[in-house]
Amino acid sequence: MPLILRQDLPAFDQLQAEGVFMMGLDRAAHQDIRPLEIGILNLMPDKLTTETQLLRLLASTPLQIHVSFLKTATYKPTHVEPGHLEKFYTTMEELSHGLDGIIITGAPIEHLDFSEVAYWEELKGILDWAKKKHVFVLGLCWGAQAVLNHYYGIDKHALPQKKFGVFRHEHQESSPLTMHMDDRVWVPHSRHTEVREEDIKNHPDLRALLVSPEAGLHLVSNQDDSVVCLFGHGEYDRETLEKEYKRDLDQGRTEVPLPENYYPDNNPEKTPYMNWRANGTLFFRNWITQVYEKTPYEIEK
Repeated sequence: MPLILRQDLPAFDQLQAEGVFMMGLDRAAHQDIRPLEIGILNLMPDKLTTETQLLRLLASTPLQIHVSFLKTATYKPTHVEPGHLEKFYTTMEELSHGLDGIIITGAPIEHLDFSEVAYWEELKGILDWAKKKHVFVLGLCWGAQAVLNHYYGIDKHALPQKKFGVFRHEHQESSPLTMHMDDRVWVPHSRHTEVREEDIKNHPDLRALLVSPEAGLHLVSNQDDSVVCLFGHGEYDRETLEKEYKRDLDQGRTEVPLPENYYPDNNPEKTPYMNWRANGTLFFRNWITQVYEKTPYEIEK
């Protein structure tokens, strides 16, 4: 089934060129189907890249999905194409319909305490609203850390060195969220902080589903999968880690490590391996299926 988007969204043409099944709002309005309503609170500086990466994965599901891009009202980012937020994004207060699920992206603010984040109080309000309305919550990277901190009081911890590369993860227990995934799941990570596995295991409502011996947690959920957290980046493109690595080098950061398990023979002149796309796609398909199975047709309920 298609992803329902405005046809003038920059990501629309790129995804359509890739063969992703897209549908404009006008055509969708003439179908007697209630699509899932998914909101994406995009906190990343590069809005367009994050939009394309997440939409590509959401479009792989067999269900019709209407995506709404959300922005914070208390903080206006500057690293975005002029007019893009005003044209394609809305605040929660301005949203004209309910949501079945909401995705909270990462943000390059790991060095800040949560209370120091400009939009922290607004984000807590959004998460409280989601809990009250029984909206499924998916946190990504810093967004995952924020979700666990607000809902469960779990802290993040600084790492001695940036966790950077593609890492192997093992299943800790079976779950609908990891159905049909490989026995060993490779996922990119790019983090300066972490949530510790023992803090998850010490909370009775939380489960660590995918864990790496080298990178730690990737996938955590609560018992009914209404709150799900991803610390790695299954949405990344092949070149995402490479662009980040070269950006950091260009900025004179000589301490930046070479991404682990990424380049063939650890040679940055070679094309990077990409061994995470299939499992990343499966996760989003499984998550959307969970949302669909547990969501009433009448969204007001």
